[in-house]
Amino acid sequence: MVESKLNIPPDLALALHGPRRLLQLFPASWKRNYLLRHSGGREDTGRLSLPDQLLAAKRILIVWPERGEDLLMAFPAIESLRRVAGEDAVFAHLAPSELNWLLADFFPAGQILSWTREELAWHEPAVQALVDSLQTFSPEMSINLMDPCPSVLRAAVRASGAQLRLAMESTPTWPYANIRVQTESETPLAGRYFRILDSWRYAGFEPSEQWPVLPLDAEQRQDGEEAWKLSGAAPESTWLFAHDVADVSRTLDDDLYEQVWEQIQSADSGEVSIALALLNAPSQGIGREGRWRDVPLLKASGLLEFSALAGLARGVAAFQGIPLHIASFSDVRCLALLREDETAYDTSAWNKAFTSTSATSRSLEPA
Repeated sequence: MVESKLNIPPDLALALHGPRRLLQLFPASWKRNYLLRHSGGREDTGRLSLPDQLLAAKRILIVWPERGEDLLMAFPAIESLRRVAGEDAVFAHLAPSELNWLLADFFPAGQILSWTREELAWHEPAVQALVDSLQTFSPEMSINLMDPCPSVLRAAVRASGAQLRLAMESTPTWPYANIRVQTESETPLAGRYFRILDSWRYAGFEPSEQWPVLPLDAEQRQDGEEAWKLSGAAPESTWLFAHDVADVSRTLDDDLYEQVWEQIQSADSGEVSIALALLNAPSQGIGREGRWRDVPLLKASGLLEFSALAGLARGVAAFQGIPLHIASFSDVRCLALLREDETAYDTSAWNKAFTSTSATSRSLEPA
């Protein structure tokens, strides 16, 4: 891995500061052995008895993907796993720090641990504190959804002491993983993550592959209704265009309006209008040009708040991104404006309210 402008350390970084930085001078094979020794040695903990150990595993560590969209693709599989694991199962969640806001809404009672690329070196205080927290949690099983997974993070997860270590990686390295999930390369991401449930099927469980709908309490629904009322739009006849403010490749101008409106009209023959929905918009706002200045604007500062807005709309249209997939967990039609190279994010096989547009449409290409 080449060091980037963000000063991200290479994959096999052992130390970034102090005398231990000299460890970086050793060959890659030596550094791999170093991580192996310090995360539990070469000897594994014994033969697997998968059905029995899965039945007994009540402390489970989930290592989430690094991209927010991928995390949302994995969420339905983990929800199914939580149902079959039972109410006495305890989960801890490990994810990049910038995704903690998603996990905090998904699992308000769960333990959430974080890491950053900039500090990902074995002897960094942040990594050693993470290892201490993982060992304190003491999982009986770890499920690593990252593909690929950084070597230092893989070692930290193994150092937790989990007896069962399931990995999604295409080429997981023993002994960091002793259960491997295999899928076809053309399988959509959601389908790949659902394959982790096969181990529980082997153990006699019957997990389902259902697309979840986020539960909202009365206060959250009321807040959503109030936001719609303040916008001046009628939700029952309004499609939300969920714009990802992090997507700098698309400008809210007349060209984009025409592209989105054309796709909505193709999907819905009724008398409908359009409103703009923003998730985690900056406080100074974002630039809107042309017709976008005239459409109603709704803002949400978190996952559940956004889900409440989406769930009241006639439908939600969005390009590939976090807002699209959050909306898919609401009881609402979702029109995914996917390009040809984004079909891995098509969830229509599991979510019947999810429809993707023609992937070859030129209008879906960013500027």
